[in-house]
Amino acid sequence: MKIFALVIINIFLLAFSSTLGQQTNVDENFLSSDTLCFKYDFKLKDTLIYKVFSFDSISIDYDSPLLRIREEIWQIVCDSLSFDHNFFLSMKLLSYKATESYKESRNVKVENHNWVGRSCWILIDSLGYRLNYGSDDSLKIDMAPGGAFQPNLIVPLGANCKELNETWSVKSLDDLPENGVPVPLLRQYSLFRLKGTIDTLNENCIRLEFIKTGQGSVRTLIDNNQLRVTNVINGFGVLDLSSQRGIPVHLFSTIEQKLTIHLTEEDKQPGYHYINTNYTLIDYKQYVPAKKDSKKNKPAKKNK
Repeated sequence: MKIFALVIINIFLLAFSSTLGQQTNVDENFLSSDTLCFKYDFKLKDTLIYKVFSFDSISIDYDSPLLRIREEIWQIVCDSLSFDHNFFLSMKLLSYKATESYKESRNVKVENHNWVGRSCWILIDSLGYRLNYGSDDSLKIDMAPGGAFQPNLIVPLGANCKELNETWSVKSLDDLPENGVPVPLLRQYSLFRLKGTIDTLNENCIRLEFIKTGQGSVRTLIDNNQLRVTNVINGFGVLDLSSQRGIPVHLFSTIEQKLTIHLTEEDKQPGYHYINTNYTLIDYKQYVPAKKDSKKNKPAKKNK
């Protein structure tokens, strides 16, 4: 399996090499540096708000595709830090609206989703590896609007210091509670490249590019029938990580999913789900402890 994954990565690297140069042609804006260091560095009680803009194309069992444009607002809060400086991050979908087209139905507006208001938490280290997770209700089955294997903002980095244009591989097995209940499981292999630094959205960022392949599995409920969904993923992404704050400022990710819906051991349906997604940081609220009333700390004057 490892050899197969490396072969797929090499094929995609060659296929995307010319495209990457065109889509991320910002070398003239990069600051020269031999080595750059990067990591996640969330601060206690800080709140981050992201606007997510996505395009979906979904087809099951060779049916006509469902085309969807999604606009979402996601919130991430650093609830606490562990003694070894890992981060407990709570994640919640605050709002959702979409425009859908399917066969003769065109441009149907959708203003809400069952996943709005659902929350989860993950425990990560400074390199983005997931150490633990939890959900607001582990018995309430549902999926995020982008599905069980949509691109996730917290990308495993696998390293924290690299030279300009250096590449490295990352392997991870990730539980994705922000994508659904039951929690999807994704085993993925990524090949990263350090592009350099760039000013974007008024923030000095370190830019990382990556391609990935992976396999995922999740059990879910459709029309009161329990079934299992597996997939194979190939994708590409660009992550801009703030060099000062250590937080994701922007993520672009595009993935191709080949799905298999296991109705029974014998009855299986093929499908695909293509996704293009942009996460953009639109608000960052740094936690400021409330000031104590200085008068309350002053000793009371005694009457003579």
